[in-house]
Amino acid sequence: MSCASVKKKGSREQCTSRAMTGHSLCRRHARMRTPILWGAVNLDKTAAAIKIQRLVRGFLLRAFLRRNGPGVLSRSNLANDEELTSCEDKHKQDPFTYFSFDEGGKIWWFDFDTLWRWCARSYMPTNPYTKVLIAPEVRKRLFRVWAWLVARNMETPQEPSVYEERVMGRWNVLSQLFSSYGFGDINPSQFRRFGKIHYHTIFRFVDDDLPLIFREGDPMRERVHQICIRAQYAVHSSDTPMYILQSTYALLYMCSIPKDPYALIFTLLSALYRV
Repeated sequence: MSCASVKKKGSREQCTSRAMTGHSLCRRHARMRTPILWGAVNLDKTAAAIKIQRLVRGFLLRAFLRRNGPGVLSRSNLANDEELTSCEDKHKQDPFTYFSFDEGGKIWWFDFDTLWRWCARSYMPTNPYTKVLIAPEVRKRLFRVWAWLVARNMETPQEPSVYEERVMGRWNVLSQLFSSYGFGDINPSQFRRFGKIHYHTIFRFVDDDLPLIFREGDPMRERVHQICIRAQYAVHSSDTPMYILQSTYALLYMCSIPKDPYALIFTLLSALYRV
């Protein structure tokens, strides 16, 4: 952490020396009788910066809450009064873990973890209350919330401890993405036969096609490229079960990078059918 003082009397620049451990000032300024703090000198600038930060945080917070669905702040017209798994009362559910969708004019709500785990059990998930297929737009929004958590290194829903269930859960989510973006209902059971060489080939095909979907110099292109390269190298150092777990997560993570993953999902689906 940098020293909290200005460089010298009359200056508006912050001291570049490191602050002492457990102190906000460097060794030189800590010995001064009345050090001049950089924050006090630049109060006019910091006040404006704080206001801008407050506005940005508010905008991002409202955007996230809108993504969580209707009724996130007003819980008076919800179809179910309790959460499906935890039985939490609708008025006590944390708005940051709340997730809802409108179905036939009724608003059904869940804890995000509950609905994510429920949807991961099938490639054609239904509303557990009505058995009606969950709409593609809802599944897209559910994935975007998961992507938001992953991007910020926040806790995501716990996966099954059984290896086969974990792999199939990830393929179910990927198949839902294929369907949600208009590529038809694809049964993920056909991907169960994939071994190390299949996943290695998938990442090679996706990497080869990146110039077709991302512009030169696009940071997202570089991020996806690095995922593909690491996945191809890992084939030599991981045993088959571990490599498959790493690969399926990498495919999910890859799809979470672009704000609109349509082109990347098409590229991935194309690679799957070329393996």
